[in-house]
Amino acid sequence: MTFPEFNLAQAIGLIAYVCVLYSFSQKRDSRFISGQIVSSIFWVAHYFMMAKFAASAVTGVHVIRYGSAPFARANKKWSLIVAIIVALLYVCCGLLFANEFIDWMPIIASIIGSFAVALLHGIRMRIVFLVVSACWLSFNLLSHSIGGVLTDISVLTINAITILRLRRDQARELAFERTPLGPPA
Repeated sequence: MTFPEFNLAQAIGLIAYVCVLYSFSQKRDSRFISGQIVSSIFWVAHYFMMAKFAASAVTGVHVIRYGSAPFARANKKWSLIVAIIVALLYVCCGLLFANEFIDWMPIIASIIGSFAVALLHGIRMRIVFLVVSACWLSFNLLSHSIGGVLTDISVLTINAITILRLRRDQARELAFERTPLGPPA
């Protein structure tokens, strides 16, 4: 097994990884979105320097997607419209820059992710994001992106733990609803 050469592109990928970790640690949505925008800018440079132009273009579109998120989330109709527009931009990225199947993996993942954010919430959305992260992980493994692989392993792990925590919370709520309230008669 050979390891990828560490260079400026890989260093920028690691900076993007740190930005993603920062973003996911935030409790306020505005800081989460800001962290995602900053990390996306680093990913644009990382993938461009690695000659992965479709992935670079897709992460550039992510900046638009994250920037419009606060406005789109306020209205379900607008959320779907933004998802459709962004999905069309992702397809354009693929048509312009994809040279082989691997180049389509981040595009497909990003389209799925956009619609998941627009149409789903809670556990269902996070389950779809397991698929999205798996697509990105496959792409990053095949592209030898150290920061990308670390990011996707971290996101998959955090997301899986969050799904388990949400299921546990649902089970507790259901158990609480089934127990009689008040002192015994």
